[in-house]
Amino acid sequence: MEIAVYADNNGKTVPFYESGTVSVYTYNGTLWRCVRNISFKASGDDGFKKARDRTMEMVSAFKGCRTLIIKDIKGIALSILNEIGFSIWKFDGEAAGFLNYVREHEIIIETEGSCPDSAPNAIGDIRDGMYRIDLKKILESDVFVTSKQVLRPFFQKTPFKKLEIICEHVPKWFDKEFGALKLRLKLEESKDGLCHVSVYPEQDRNIDGSDL
Repeated sequence: MEIAVYADNNGKTVPFYESGTVSVYTYNGTLWRCVRNISFKASGDDGFKKARDRTMEMVSAFKGCRTLIIKDIKGIALSILNEIGFSIWKFDGEAAGFLNYVREHEIIIETEGSCPDSAPNAIGDIRDGMYRIDLKKILESDVFVTSKQVLRPFFQKTPFKKLEIICEHVPKWFDKEFGALKLRLKLEESKDGLCHVSVYPEQDRNIDGSDL
């Protein structure tokens, strides 16, 4: 297993928009070994294009590693990494001290899937098939889940008529997978500055899973 960390010269995690070094560690079954280091310089909150280019430059430094420990990341950078399939862990402190923790929880996620506490909640009677989830709150509070880990098991296994998702942006993977999942979405107007996305099955289903 390989895990990348983004840290300063003292080995402490730093946010995406600050200067730091990407260090990629590999685990040999007993010890962690750093296999490559690449430094990046930044100055404040870059514009869209600079942030995108910087993100893709970082991705090339990972060379196939898709697990990242970082202090903070958001906006277009977070969107790109989520779309590529990164597992992102936000920690503040000595980056190397989090390696074993992340490795252990990555194994749990791979074998057991997402945490049940992150599943959408039924609105009223479960037989009505109406659900809601505050995805923004979940992703901020649970460092080892992604939007796909939270939502895809629900879409695949739970008969529903509508799911309202509160989020910062529509997950990019929706465009690629909604056709296969036979889902459609509607972006609702909102005054709170967040996205309110309503997801519906292309063909309504009974709660027992049979077609109407």
